[in-house]
Amino acid sequence: MGRAGHARPYRYTNFRLRSSKIHHEVPGFLCHTDRRGSFPHTEPLRLLDRIFRLFPDMPAWPQMPVRDWCESMYVQYSEGLPGAVVDRAAQTIYFRKR
Repeated sequence: MGRAGHARPYRYTNFRLRSSKIHHEVPGFLCHTDRRGSFPHTEPLRLLDRIFRLFPDMPAWPQMPVRDWCESMYVQYSEGLPGAVVDRAAQTIYFRKR
């Protein structure tokens, strides 16, 4: 049984970050809602503790572009696109013409 006495229709995996106080059970990811996007935080463990506390049953992929430019969704989604150039030193993304 899961939380509040509900039956678990899928498998859970135990998950705990090093240095984190929170032990979390992660669902087997069968088309569930997720928590994804940019957060204004700069400390990953504090952010993950908060996410796990507020949304214990949702998978999360937090991005912290304030902490590191490479965590911007534009950088993460542009890499691998035909013609896209991610210049990490200049912190810019542009498309090269063929």
